[in-house]
Amino acid sequence: MICKHFYASLISLCDFPRIHPITYIAILLGMLSGCAADNATNPDDPLENRGIYDVAVNQVDIPNPENTNAPFSAKVYFPSLDGGASWAAGDYKLIVLTPGFAASFNLYERYAKHFTSHGFVVLGFDFASGGNVLDGGHEYKARQISYVIDYAASELSGLAQYIDSDHVGLVGHSMGAKVSFYAAALDARISVISAMDPVNAGGPPCFIFPAKCAAYPVAPNPAREMVGVLDNINVASLILRSEPDSLVNPEEEFNASWFFYGYDGFGLHGVPSPAVYVDLGKVSHIAYVPLFSKGVASFSKRIMTAWFKTHLQGELMDAYYDGAIIQEDIAAGRVLSVDYR
Repeated sequence: MICKHFYASLISLCDFPRIHPITYIAILLGMLSGCAADNATNPDDPLENRGIYDVAVNQVDIPNPENTNAPFSAKVYFPSLDGGASWAAGDYKLIVLTPGFAASFNLYERYAKHFTSHGFVVLGFDFASGGNVLDGGHEYKARQISYVIDYAASELSGLAQYIDSDHVGLVGHSMGAKVSFYAAALDARISVISAMDPVNAGGPPCFIFPAKCAAYPVAPNPAREMVGVLDNINVASLILRSEPDSLVNPEEEFNASWFFYGYDGFGLHGVPSPAVYVDLGKVSHIAYVPLFSKGVASFSKRIMTAWFKTHLQGELMDAYYDGAIIQEDIAAGRVLSVDYR
């Protein structure tokens, strides 16, 4: 019943324009929680399980050089060997986690803790503008990712002696995934991206915010914003894609396929090699949020951990995305198809 009437209910919400975008998203998540597909998982898989490290979590505010009154709310997730009481000495790779539109990184904390347990330092943060593309735009958000890396590499963070800030991984969902590619074109320190269903759109669905979309010049053809951007990146890209739904407009195809295959209509080129494109088929765009689909999130954290281990830690884990294990995922129905370059 909740799925059957979801979109009609959502449109009715738009009669209340004073509702804050965050509230819209909270309602969205609640409605969609009953609709997300839940694929089978493999509990014995070593990358699906936690790694050898405990996780220490520190809440921080990261300075925003473009607006000193709007620091980035963030958390540092650091490997620990004493139950999270202190940081474990070592040399680690850094992963920056970026949320989807109007969401908080806290919704994706399960990924952060999982990566950290496998020996990464993770820095999750909220965009200063709250994730609203209509407030500052995607280029501004891309710069924010660089500011977060700057902070991690500074003495202020206390991380500089532990991390390699010249080879950084990004993980993002939806808008956060798109912005990750944008950031990689601007910042050569970014070398690896794991993108969960990146959305190449200029803003939220226009049926939610019709007045704002009409006033925002990028909205009618937002894919044009990425023309030339993907040509200027030098990263290893893992792209996870789910079937377009009303949150990812199927008519305009603002979905992950453009990031891999490009789109000739706009002269948009796909990401360079090495890249892997994994189509999960009929799962909801919101299913990557761990709260709403254990199966999709478990598969995603497993394959993304393998990608980061291969391209950041130098530990070849290609069976998970280019070998026997991904073929088992296809046979089991967890994955529809996979493509490579």
